[in-house]
Amino acid sequence: MTTGRIRLQVASMATQPEIGQFLVGFFLRIHGVTGVQVRPATGSVVVTYDPALCTQEIVLNALRSRVVQRHALEGEVRPPTETDDAISYPYLASEVIHTVAGRARFALPVVKEREDLAGVLAHFLRGQAGVQHVRLSPLSASVIVEFDADIWDAPSLLTLMRAYDPDQTDIEQWEAFEAAQPSEPGDLAARSRREVALAGSALALTILGGPLVAPLAYGLLLGSSLSLYRKAYHSLVEERRLTIDTLDATAITLLAATGVVWQAALLNLLLSSGDWIRTSTQERARRALSDVLDYMSDLAWVERDGQIVSIPARDVAIGETIFVFPGERIPVDGVVLSGTALVDQHALTGESMPVEKTRKGEVFAATVVSEGELQVRATRIGEDTQVAQIVHLVQNAPVFDTRAQDYAERWANRLVPYSFLGAGVLALMGNIPQAITLLVIDYAAGFRVSAPTAIMSTITKAARQGILIRGGRHVEQLAEVDALVFDKTGTLTVGCPDVVGAIVLSPAHTLDEIMALAAAAESFLTHPVAEAVVKAASDRGLAIPQRTDFEYQIGQGVVATIDERQVLVGSRRFLQAQGVSFNENAQNSLRQIEEGAASPLCIAVDGVLAGLLGLADPIRPEAAWVIKKLREQGIKEVVMLTGDRAPVAEAVARTVGIERVVAEVFPADKLAAVKALQEQGYTVAVVGDGINDSPALAQADVGIAVNGGTALAQETADVVILQGDLHKLLEAFAIARQGVGLIRQNWSIIRVPNTIGLGLAFVGLLNPVTASLISDGAALVAGANSLRPLMSPSAGDAGKSARKDNRP
Repeated sequence: MTTGRIRLQVASMATQPEIGQFLVGFFLRIHGVTGVQVRPATGSVVVTYDPALCTQEIVLNALRSRVVQRHALEGEVRPPTETDDAISYPYLASEVIHTVAGRARFALPVVKEREDLAGVLAHFLRGQAGVQHVRLSPLSASVIVEFDADIWDAPSLLTLMRAYDPDQTDIEQWEAFEAAQPSEPGDLAARSRREVALAGSALALTILGGPLVAPLAYGLLLGSSLSLYRKAYHSLVEERRLTIDTLDATAITLLAATGVVWQAALLNLLLSSGDWIRTSTQERARRALSDVLDYMSDLAWVERDGQIVSIPARDVAIGETIFVFPGERIPVDGVVLSGTALVDQHALTGESMPVEKTRKGEVFAATVVSEGELQVRATRIGEDTQVAQIVHLVQNAPVFDTRAQDYAERWANRLVPYSFLGAGVLALMGNIPQAITLLVIDYAAGFRVSAPTAIMSTITKAARQGILIRGGRHVEQLAEVDALVFDKTGTLTVGCPDVVGAIVLSPAHTLDEIMALAAAAESFLTHPVAEAVVKAASDRGLAIPQRTDFEYQIGQGVVATIDERQVLVGSRRFLQAQGVSFNENAQNSLRQIEEGAASPLCIAVDGVLAGLLGLADPIRPEAAWVIKKLREQGIKEVVMLTGDRAPVAEAVARTVGIERVVAEVFPADKLAAVKALQEQGYTVAVVGDGINDSPALAQADVGIAVNGGTALAQETADVVILQGDLHKLLEAFAIARQGVGLIRQNWSIIRVPNTIGLGLAFVGLLNPVTASLISDGAALVAGANSLRPLMSPSAGDAGKSARKDNRP
């Protein structure tokens, strides 16, 4: 397989080796990167990648991110020199993610860091003939473009975006983008409330007042309709198409022009009420999540200069020792230094019972110490805490991005020209009231209210249970999953392997020396195997030497230079690829470890096999029960993929009830296995937690990271389950299916009465008032129905029943 390679110069790495450690983790978060080699002495970093999954453009674009700037690397990371493959990379869209006729989603990395520039691009695209709609999605770093398929296709749009230079944008385009920015949810809710009040006042004046108050009623009606007229103008003049907004604005204008102000006010009141339900639901849901961030205003007890002092939680620094007492919220993410306590994590994970925390345990901001006291070393503070990131994710979830809403709005908008045509014919025949009645019938308004409300309610309910769903489209896909691919380590197993045995194979080395060298090579890596090796060496009281140059190859092993010796740590296949031979004694030792249900980790020094470590990872006690329930709930295919040896993998699969096992696979093999299932027609979800799962998580229809996952797994996954408890999978599926069922139910609530009303309007059996009550009344019922997830029991049905159904 061809391997791409790029070299970067980081001058400060020679004096600040921690920068090298940071860059290893940073580059390994990029999908497609297969290895990172750091050479502090020369200040260079060599990144290797799979050209099928990654490009030099992607690597260089990643260097623009805020995380690199935070580490003071901007400006001192030098791109490839002339000795490398120098490139010119696109500033904006990098690839086509998905496309169907007339619609495409493009990766837009810049939108996460410079939404202003992405917005200018969006404005530029909207000005192109044949481009019908453009929507930015900062959370997924993408842009969705709807277009005339006779004029554009996805590749040509990608070429257009890549060629566009935002630095040449004139001030008018910048101003146009700024003016087009949507308001915050709270602003929208306040505006909706004002519009409801104005429309209600106009209706009251026209019913209760006399001719003298008619001008005031017209003024109130105009004030309550301004946002509708703006939307109608935008669709008619800027997008050059007829939409439901145009239809509604026309109906209100005709009613007012014919003197039936009270009917115009009633129609606008119903429309405004629907918008108010949607925006206020979003505001309440997001405010409820934001409330958990109140801990930042708490006081924290911190040890400074030998004294325990009280300071605002926001002023705590990383590395400081925090003292937390009963009834207090923990103000930071951190590690317990001493003490024992019961911690209520309900706000973060949805767990109903407090969790015991002791020395070396991990604790999280916004959780509460119920009993006991803790001393905690702060590892993440402020906006970097897990709870702050959760709130940010949910608040920015693209609730409008659903296939159901896209379909319903397209379907409803296609009816608009025919409604205008029919109304025009009736108007020419002199039947103005009947023409207005036809214009009042509105399918899209109800779905525009109910679909985002249902999605926001569903995402909020899931977040309360420690399940993060990144957007509406992921809710839909999760509900449709019928094939599930599990990683083994950290997913079906606890993810905390222990070194349970060791064999020395070279007389030139002792057991302690082998373990110390392995720990040195694996140090600073976050993979569970690396942590187990370092822990085993520390528990033996061994001094772990410093490594200099090192290279980590995802899912395979580590090459490190330690005391001027080359040390290889990894799988048998990895060492063999490096030229290490395994004699008969070594092969017998490998079998001995595997027969004990452990996984062998091989260590070689200067090209000679020195020893083996046996690692065992306990199976999660609930795994078998959960997989059985998943099958009962419609999951047709369950597969386990692992880089582990076949005997170990098969033993785990038998225990948990999985029949299909693929062992000894690399990350690229996992990705290929997911593609194969998709080609068979399955909607595939991948459940994993580590760096080596990220390619498969990205390829899957739904990527699910469990136990919080690594930072890369969280970035790649569509769904993040904060606990390691696999029962949460059942809750995630139950919540998603409930949300999708609600959307379909709402579509029926909206479609049936509107269709009946449309038929009655055509034959003259409906007046504008009745039509408005039918159409907008259905929208209000659907909007209220969308709130049900927030009112139903806090856990999914599967999760609740699981507690009573003899689950482990």
